[in-house]
Amino acid sequence: MQRIVAILLLGAALVAQASPVPAKQVQDFAKSHSNNGNAVGVVSWTGKGAGKEVKLAGLDAYVATPSGPFKAAVLMISDVFGWRVDAARVWADNMAKQGFLVVVPDYFKGEPRKKTDSPGTFAAWRAKFPRETVMKQSTDMIAAIKAAYPSVKKVGVAGFCWGGLYSVLLAGGKAPAVNAAVVYHGSMLTRADIEAIAAPINFQQADPALDNQIKTEFYKEIKAILDDKAKKGLDASITYYPNMPHGYSLRGANATVSASATTAFSSGAAFFKKHLN
Repeated sequence: MQRIVAILLLGAALVAQASPVPAKQVQDFAKSHSNNGNAVGVVSWTGKGAGKEVKLAGLDAYVATPSGPFKAAVLMISDVFGWRVDAARVWADNMAKQGFLVVVPDYFKGEPRKKTDSPGTFAAWRAKFPRETVMKQSTDMIAAIKAAYPSVKKVGVAGFCWGGLYSVLLAGGKAPAVNAAVVYHGSMLTRADIEAIAAPINFQQADPALDNQIKTEFYKEIKAILDDKAKKGLDASITYYPNMPHGYSLRGANATVSASATTAFSSGAAFFKKHLN
């Protein structure tokens, strides 16, 4: 398959546009994010978020601010259910308590997926948010964060499901747009996306035996690529949580996934502290 490279500038940032995602992978994603699928449903974590809504880089965004001084930010890119989900905002609040400014943009501009949406509508919905557009919005957002919060010197990205793809892309190229990336059960990724990674990255995956996005064989492929990068000095790794379904990391209120969601959160926070502080 032909690889298309799209260059988006944030300073000297270069972003790789990967080969097309196989149609079967997209279809599986659509089915798993509807009422008839196997993705964990959207359930509220404790609370509704204590941050505030602002406008940054032309997008609405939820901002969680640490109680004390901060010098790094985390761009949180949500799953397909969007920025208003209570669990996403509480996750952002929890990360802010680790000392990071956390920004959660509304990439979908008020049109997130709903559990009641038919899988048949997914392709048309996805087409509204092409990679090139989301990447430009992300690099613009990073620049806006640094302008609005001058104390921020480094920026990491935490992407969930749909957002996990952009964690990988923002960490790619000769001049990655972020200083560190964490991927939570990433979706619609290709080998080319993984090969382009050049910034520190950590994958916190669902069980490959249950996840229809990063299945067992692709998981092994990703691990081999990241292991090779690690041998060359890049902090790059992937792990998974046995018996955890896709979407587990934002569903901490669900007793069956709470322990793994908590561990995944803690691992991500530790990774950011290592590379952003």
